[in-house]
Amino acid sequence: MTRLTIAVLLVLSAATAGLAQEDILGNYDLRGVEDGVQFSGRASVQLDQRTPVLHLAVNDGSTQVLAGTKTAGGNYSFALPTEARGVTGVLTGADSDTASRTILISSRQGGLAGTIQSGDQSIGTIEMRRQRPPKSALLVWSFAYSEHDQNAFHAYATELSRYYRHSKGYGRADVVKGESFHTVIDQLKQAAAEGRPYQRLVMIGHGGWDGPVIGSTSGWESRQVSGKQAIPLYNELLEAIRTGMTPSGKIFSSSCHAGGSNVYERAKESSPRYNWTHDLALRTGRTVAGPAGYTSTEYTFQNVKATLEGEGVTKQEVHVAGPQGLRIVRPSGALSSTRVVEIPEIHQLPAELEAVRSRIVIDRPLGS
Repeated sequence: MTRLTIAVLLVLSAATAGLAQEDILGNYDLRGVEDGVQFSGRASVQLDQRTPVLHLAVNDGSTQVLAGTKTAGGNYSFALPTEARGVTGVLTGADSDTASRTILISSRQGGLAGTIQSGDQSIGTIEMRRQRPPKSALLVWSFAYSEHDQNAFHAYATELSRYYRHSKGYGRADVVKGESFHTVIDQLKQAAAEGRPYQRLVMIGHGGWDGPVIGSTSGWESRQVSGKQAIPLYNELLEAIRTGMTPSGKIFSSSCHAGGSNVYERAKESSPRYNWTHDLALRTGRTVAGPAGYTSTEYTFQNVKATLEGEGVTKQEVHVAGPQGLRIVRPSGALSSTRVVEIPEIHQLPAELEAVRSRIVIDRPLGS
């Protein structure tokens, strides 16, 4: 063994590979040839803070971790720390000189592939076949005005976790207490960084026309976000959803008025026209569902199954907005029997009602 400083350049420019940073995150099966020596093992690309890190584990027992920096040309340069113990340049076990080795990566069906180079000379090939992560769900329960209701919120999240793991075959279903919207954003960012985006996100708690309330009264500025409320944090949520959920991911907010005003409230001219569910769907490209009007969080399990999974009927009017359009599922209605219409233009709350709008609407007593 000799101590080497090994530089690895992972080329990801749009011109050569058409890859964005999020395209390379995840876990891979690794195999290839370097200097005539075959190798195999595992690889992963994750984010540490905002830095992409390449982890290599070869079956001969050697492991390497390479921290990346973006180059002026839009590529990524990964390098081992100076004190790292190396073998042949990058991966295999024969002695070699201390010349920097370069891995030039391009996209291929099912993963990444490329060549290993020493200077201008090609000395091997590498294949990284993507391991598809198991399906996963994020279930966030939040602050309540009584301990009884807060325990209920947690119980409903746990019920959904069992459903997704045991009935739907999800590999993980994370139950998380929402201290603020930063909790949701951080969970989604972590999933993106580890290359395991969520398929489902369910938030359970109080809410209003500006969406679900995640957190307590002590953190007003970070507990409710929408296109009209805490907009900078709302934009962070939008970006976290785009990167931390699969393109086909689905979201449900079990909170009052997440799906806007119900059919009776919409008949009143003074009723708010802004719809959080519609807005989030249009801005993220994901399917987003939520009850229209008041709700009880006791309806969570039935409404989620009916609108996100197409199983059974809803307890009340629920709006399901997504890439195909909008479905307004009536009480005791099924998703499959509801026609698709165009998502209406997002209406901002009239200025004259701004002073009297109700951001938070307390859920009905459980069981009502």
